[in-house]
Amino acid sequence: SYIDILGRYSLVSYIWQMCVIASLGALRTRLAVDDSYIVDFFIAIIILLLSIQILNTVLKNSVRAKRYYSWLFG
Repeated sequence: SYIDILGRYSLVSYIWQMCVIASLGALRTRLAVDDSYIVDFFIAIIILLLSIQILNTVLKNSVRAKRYYSWLFG
């Protein structure tokens, strides 16, 4: 389940979510688009869930990636 994966990688999720939100804000400013923050919220959630699923898959399949992840966020 996505909730379990988000809980397992909560620090990475938090950091990545802040980067995605800041990037969406900068992109919206650069393009002079007045989108709703609700749209940004859903885009950030979708990107977050997809990227955490990819991270989970990579960590399950790679011993080296798991070692680096444990070293950084252990």
